[in-house]
Amino acid sequence: MKFGFLMSRNEVAIKEAAEKLKISTGSQKCFATRCDIRKTDEIEAAVNQVLEKFGRIDVLINGAAGNFLAGLDNLSTNAFKTVHEIDTIGTFNMIKCVYTKWMKKNGGNIINISATLHYSGTVFQMHAGSAKAAVDALTKHLAAELGPKGIRINGIAPGPVAGTEGFDRLKDTKSNTKLEEFVPLQRFATLEDISSAALFLASDASSYITGQTLVVDGGQVLAFPNFTLTYDAIRTQWKSKL
Repeated sequence: MKFGFLMSRNEVAIKEAAEKLKISTGSQKCFATRCDIRKTDEIEAAVNQVLEKFGRIDVLINGAAGNFLAGLDNLSTNAFKTVHEIDTIGTFNMIKCVYTKWMKKNGGNIINISATLHYSGTVFQMHAGSAKAAVDALTKHLAAELGPKGIRINGIAPGPVAGTEGFDRLKDTKSNTKLEEFVPLQRFATLEDISSAALFLASDASSYITGQTLVVDGGQVLAFPNFTLTYDAIRTQWKSKL
């Protein structure tokens, strides 16, 4: 890695991540800044900061997401809207700004982190699934539109990734069922599994690939897409009658 720039609403966490990235890659040019991607003024300020420091943006990775377990009975309009503002509109906001300020004239590579929730309709995940479905659509539409400008756009759809906040928010600590037993490769993804996919899509090895979303889930969506039904509480609510 020559240089990198990380953004997050959590300033403390993102600066810690930048320091870890410096150490692991040997780079001395990894910076971080607070940015709420729901706010276009904050995005513009952050992108300007990147261009001032580095003078270019070769790869943009959109990984912001909001998620929790909620069925229709308990999902408010505001909660549904907030997830879409973070996942879908936030992704659009970042792409729009980086495209306008750099990639429109210089080309580039965009990677959108999606999910597999919407492939089959995961129980209690309509908010996140519909938001990520829209992200997948953005990937396809913009790949077709921006290809002539030298911009490639692809996605990554991870399955459950161990050791992440998203995984911790969704896993059922009270259930005796081992979800990994329903994954064909018999384990959850690691951070390295996802980062390796990102490195591939960011590299010249994928130079003729655009508009695709790479599923990195160990085959989970093929074998047991509705992982939430392994949770006793959710299965009880799902089966309840009027």
